[in-house]
Parts: sequence; C-alpha cells; structure tokens
Amino acid sequence: MNSTLKIQLRILRKPCLFRQAGEDVPKAFEKIKDSIACPDHRGGNLKTNDIHMNKLYTIFKLIKVIIGINKFNNANSSYHRAANTLLNEIISPQLFTKASSEMPSNAKSKMRWYMAEFLYTCENIHRLTETHSTIQQKRQYLLSGALGAMCDMAIDDINIQDEKIQLLKRPRPDVEYSDPVEKIYITFYFAFFNSLEEGIKQRCRLYYELLFDAQVQSKRQLTQNLTQQEVDFICKEKGGYSLLFLRSLVPEELNKQEKEAWYELGAYIQYCNDSQDLHKDLLKKMQTFASVRQNLQKIMGDLESQKFIAFSQIKKTRFKRDKLDYFLLILHVMHVGILAKLHVFSALCDFNFTPAKFLTKSRQEVRTKTNIRSLLGYSFSRVLDYQYETVEAPVISKD
Repeated sequence: MNSTLKIQLRILRKPCLFRQAGEDVPKAFEKIKDSIACPDHRGGNLKTNDIHMNKLYTIFKLIKVIIGINKFNNANSSYHRAANTLLNEIISPQLFTKASSEMPSNAKSKMRWYMAEFLYTCENIHRLTETHSTIQQKRQYLLSGALGAMCDMAIDDINIQDEKIQLLKRPRPDVEYSDPVEKIYITFYFAFFNSLEEGIKQRCRLYYELLFDAQVQSKRQLTQNLTQQEVDFICKEKGGYSLLFLRSLVPEELNKQEKEAWYELGAYIQYCNDSQDLHKDLLKKMQTFASVRQNLQKIMGDLESQKFIAFSQIKKTRFKRDKLDYFLLILHVMHVGILAKLHVFSALCDFNFTPAKFLTKSRQEVRTKTNIRSLLGYSFSRVLDYQYETVEAPVISKD
C-alpha cells in the first residue's frame, strides 16, 4: 500500500477530523494537507501526488455529504424528530386513528420521510443560493413534505373518486369536509399555503398544481398499456415538477435557465428512484422508467444519458462553482449507489438479467443484498473518482 493511501486511511479513523470535515471541508483539508510530508521529497511523482491529494479532498467532502444525508436518511435524526413534532402539533391522534382504515399502514412514517427529505432538499438549495433558512422557512419545508405525502397517498393509495381528487387540487376554504383523510389533506394544504408570503405562494401553487396533475397522470402507469415514450414522459413530469415545487419555496429569483435545469434534474432523480425500485414495481406490474426496459444495460445507458443532460444544465446556472461542486458530489454519490444496486440485481440473476428471472427473487432477498454494506465494494472507488469537470460523463465501468 502506498504511503499517501495509508495516510488517507489513518485520517478516516480520527473522529475529530470527521467532525471538523463536516463543519468546514476546505479548512480541515488544508490543515491535514499541510501536515503531510509530500511524497515528492522521497522521490515521488508530483502528478501522482496531486491525484492522491485530490482523492483525499474528495474523502473530506464525502464525509460532509454523508453527514448531511444522515439528517434525512436516519429515522432518529433531528429532521425526523422535527417532522414528528409538527405532525403531532397539527393533526390530533384521534383524527389519524379515524383515517387509519383508509390510509396505508405506514402513512405516518411515509409523511415523516417526505418531510425530512423535502427539508434536506431545500436546505441544499439554500446552500447553492448562499442563503440560510429561517425557522419559519424550515417549518414551511416540513409542511410541504407532509402535503406532498398526503397528495401522493390520496391519488395513488386511497380509494378516492376522481371527481373528489380534482377538488383537492385547489380546495375551497369555505367547504366542510367530513372524510377524515380529506380533513388531514385539507389541514396540511392550508397550513402550508397560508404560511407562505404572497409572491412565493403564487409560484409555489403553480408548481404544486402541475405536480398534482402529473401525479394524477401517473395512475395510468398501473391501468393502461403505455409506450416507453409515454412512461418516460409521465415520470419526467412527476420528477421535474416535484423538484421545481421545492425550488419555488426557496425565496430567490428563478430564471428560465434554472427552471429548465431543475426540471431535467428532477426527471433524473425520478429515473433513479424507478431504477432502485425495479423489483417492487415489476411485482406490482407498474410501468416505470426502469420496468419498461428489458435489460439493465438499457436502464443504465438511458440513466446516464439523462444524468448528462441534467448535470450539464445545472452547471450552466448562476450558482458558484464551489457550491455546485458539493451539490453535484451529493448527486454523484446517489448515482453510483443506484448503479451499485443495478449491479446487485444483475448478480442475483447470475449476470444474465431478465425481468422474469428477477421476479423469482423474494423481496427479502433483494433487500438483504442491497444493504449499504453490500454496496460499498462496488461504490467506494467510483465515488472517489468524482471530478467536477467530468461528473456529467458516464461512470467508468471497473468490472
């Protein structure tokens, strides 16, 4: 093992440096970098040393990314606790109990996850715009997640008539609702929109209603025989307007170029979600970006193509390079994680994947094989290959 790699591994064993890196990556990196004896003094190659130092810097940034992801990807995190507190503040346990027979058994948990994820996404948008969220804004982001979850469940999971669903798109405040599920939805709808300033409210309602329509259209993925192009368009609309809805919440100017970038990036994230949910969606006979493609090579190839479009677009926005660098590293980590899961799906089929063969595997088997520890071997070196200049390019195969 070369000396620089040994130094990297020693650094990863120091908890104090993890904390420091989570707070200020550049300062922590410079502090360690200055303390490292340059391999050139022992006859090392300068270019090789630069490569090692770039990987070391990526490790520090990666630590910060992981700390951030853990805020929403951990049910015991502060984001989830804040979500739970807000849920209990706004909706009484009695109303949840009344609605429980109509809602999915995991409804409250699903709402918490949406709330935590929406807050995390908006905080990352704040970082891009070099602004800081207020306590009131954090509450709005949590409320948007609760509303998003209720919208999702009302349209997809709960047996509500189409006419009634359309009334939920922009409900009237003077109407009395008797159904407990509708009451919960209405409560979060007005709690959210009434908390917004007028300018933000107008653009936010625009994207919420576009997202609502896209969600309604997505029901066709289960009930109609669609072409691949039709499925991709539905997925793109749902993902694109979902991210634009969240971007519209952050009170900064939203120009045409940025709108296009967020739309394409939202589509890419939706395609990623569909790819990792491939087994579940095949079982449900749900037509998604991934399930309508007959092999993993096609899924990966088309996912890489959308990544190129989305990342290239977001690089053209007005945001500063260092902010984009961190943001794109988050997305790069996600992308490699999705590729790792697809690699596992292939391995489960003895590297001869077909949908029929994949469906012979149990949900538990797929879940066990795609835990974080199982994905690390595939992911780690690919994550460390991150470079801002080429992040939109396809991830190089190392199989």
